[in-house]
Amino acid sequence: MKIINQNFYSKTNFCSKDLYRVNLKKDNQPLQVKAIQFDHSKGDTRLISHLAFDWIDTEYMKNIVANYSCRHEQAVVIGIASDKEDLSSKDIKSLVAYKDNIIKGRKECEVLFLQASPEIANNRKSSIKGAGIMALYTVVKHAKAKKCKKVNLMSTNHGFYEHIGFSKEPPISPLYSTRGFYLDEKDYDAFLSKVEEEYKFDCNA
Repeated sequence: MKIINQNFYSKTNFCSKDLYRVNLKKDNQPLQVKAIQFDHSKGDTRLISHLAFDWIDTEYMKNIVANYSCRHEQAVVIGIASDKEDLSSKDIKSLVAYKDNIIKGRKECEVLFLQASPEIANNRKSSIKGAGIMALYTVVKHAKAKKCKKVNLMSTNHGFYEHIGFSKEPPISPLYSTRGFYLDEKDYDAFLSKVEEEYKFDCNA
């Protein structure tokens, strides 16, 4: 992934990493985006560094930067970015990282973090809708391809995950707001189909 510093923002051409294109919603109008898989190249590392500055006031940015250097065998990072020839860190709309684990002899996919850009995360009335769902779509698609039995995650955003079809795990403790959520393999196809229909995919990887 080639990165060039220009006007502070880290610019890049994501074409070689293009997974699929889809329409998010901006003020109820389609917004073309691409899902991009990071490969821990020097360019990707520099882009993460720029995001660390641009997204400094978002909840999980410190964890994102810390975990990015931990190269688990199947850990990947996905960026959802507006569809332009040259993209910068300000064009990234969400990031998600995930890896596969063996839990009690079963292969499961764990979401390490999911973070929307500041314009979305810090603005409940953001005009852009769907960046988080599209990031999760990428995870579920991976889990299906790799025959993972479940997609697991921990979050305080209970309403969001329940709304999109994830099931709740029993609470760890009434003292903690963080709760586990999961999507079972039997529900993968329904989730993927619903997202593809709602966001009108133009192509699939």
